Amino acid sequence: MIQIINISKSFNGHKVLDKVNLEVKEGATTVIIGSSGCGKTVLLKHIIGLIRPDEGEVIVDGLKVSNLYGAELFKFRERIAIVFQGSALLDSLTVADNITLGLREHTKLSKAELSKIVDEKLALVKMEGTQNLMPSSLSGGMKKRVAIARALAMNPEYILYDEPTTGLDPITADKIDELICDLKKTLSITMMIVTHDLISAYRIADKIAMLAGGKIIFEGTSSEVKHCKSEEVRKFVYGRGGML
Repeated sequence: MIQIINISKSFNGHKVLDKVNLEVKEGATTVIIGSSGCGKTVLLKHIIGLIRPDEGEVIVDGLKVSNLYGAELFKFRERIAIVFQGSALLDSLTVADNITLGLREHTKLSKAELSKIVDEKLALVKMEGTQNLMPSSLSGGMKKRVAIARALAMNPEYILYDEPTTGLDPITADKIDELICDLKKTLSITMMIVTHDLISAYRIADKIAMLAGGKIIFEGTSSEVKHCKSEEVRKFVYGRGGML
């Protein structure tokens, strides 16, 4: 379980997170919604120790992330994968080499073992036969699938997604949502997803939390967020007037 306890963070005097509290339960998919620039990605970076809080704690399975440094922090990060907003594939590497990048850095697996893992992970994301392609030859949706395969390569306990459907057309976005749901059923991985795509959030979330003004102002199911009485939540969900 991931516990975010009273996290506060400011940049140049601007408070981005203000005593944020949130629990991400084991095996569940928790989606953080909110407008662009509200601090969703900043929250993700706290979980993997890229940013340290001004106040508060992030605790993952009993470990205080802010207390981890050096080798301990790197070892901890092996348990958590992240799928970046722009996929972040390395243009000079093939699909296979992108997927095995972390494994080649942190393990001593043979070429045959690495090749087997590539085949397995590409099958999970329905990208069989693309091992030798370069990122430049892939569509946006294909790049996203390869990025997810890379995230799965080290068999993480947690996957963090940063805006997984941003920049994709509606049909491709639907397919990525379906893939995320399928992986949850197949692998039982705990997932945390930040997005401002409400259609995506409704499809994949067990729990939705809304971040606004540096605080979590709503937690609940997809049905509950649609019927929330808060004017601020309704404006985000239904548009400027807060009405259907």
